[in-house]
Amino acid sequence: MVVAVSTLCWASYSTAQATDSTAPGASATPSTAEASVAPVAGSSSSPPVGEQEAAGVAVANRHLAAALTGFRAHHYEDAIREFEAANRAAPSADFEYNIARCHELLSHYAEAVDYYRRYLRDKVDPPDRAAVESRITDLQRMAETARVAARRQSGNGAIRVDVTGSDGAEVFVDERSIARGSMEHPVDLAAGNHNLRIVAPGMQVWQGRFRLRAGEHTAARVALLPATLYETRRGGRFASYLLGGATVAAVGVGVFFGVSAAMQQPCVGDPATMTLVGSCDRMVLGERADLLYGVAAGLLLTTAIVYFIEAGSSRTHRSTAAASGSP
Repeated sequence: MVVAVSTLCWASYSTAQATDSTAPGASATPSTAEASVAPVAGSSSSPPVGEQEAAGVAVANRHLAAALTGFRAHHYEDAIREFEAANRAAPSADFEYNIARCHELLSHYAEAVDYYRRYLRDKVDPPDRAAVESRITDLQRMAETARVAARRQSGNGAIRVDVTGSDGAEVFVDERSIARGSMEHPVDLAAGNHNLRIVAPGMQVWQGRFRLRAGEHTAARVALLPATLYETRRGGRFASYLLGGATVAAVGVGVFFGVSAAMQQPCVGDPATMTLVGSCDRMVLGERADLLYGVAAGLLLTTAIVYFIEAGSSRTHRSTAAASGSP
């Protein structure tokens, strides 16, 4: 649907409360000041406007008339509501311009800038682009002046923090989180000393202190660096396992000799013949078994000592740092 909507002409911009001698709807010539929203007449081959579109145009015309009445009466908030309703019924960049104009007259600088930008975005080849862009710059300057004055009056200052090195950094002021990553807009704070801390995973924690004066706007630019991470690994237990195995082997061989000795006949002397009767291996095997039991006991004690020494040992080495940051 093609609609024609006239826009506010430029009035005096020497102050924020610019004069409103020209009502919204006025364009280059006074004869179009009362222009309404209506389909632009096309050629005979142009398709007719649908019933739904025609109904939207009718609704937009009613809201436009109410908006003009509110604007002339200096009831700019009422005019904004009516212009917005007209824009919903029949969208037009010219309505966005008129809404911006009303916000400007109310000293709503941020809203005015937003709607002027929408106008430049949605208007096809706006003839007043340079003038609107210049006005946006002026309004941004006036908005900052107003913010500074308000801070001075309230005793507040403002800080903006730009963080590089990590997109997920969290900004803390006096242990209160105020933003994640770089801040698009300054944050108002009470005048005085404040602690700044910036935290991000895998990055060194950044900490600092700053002082704000009433009405002052401070900027902090912080570049986070990767954190140096260390990993501690426990030492191995090779010696413990080796000594434990030797202990088990000594006990096993000792048991073998002990059992073998028990199976031998005792060695006794025969008085008649003055000779030994039986096998004397039993005594030898028994002595060997006792010796091995003693060795096993020593190995067991040594194994226990080495085990606890190895359990307490560790190695610390530098690991690869993650790619994110923190203060």
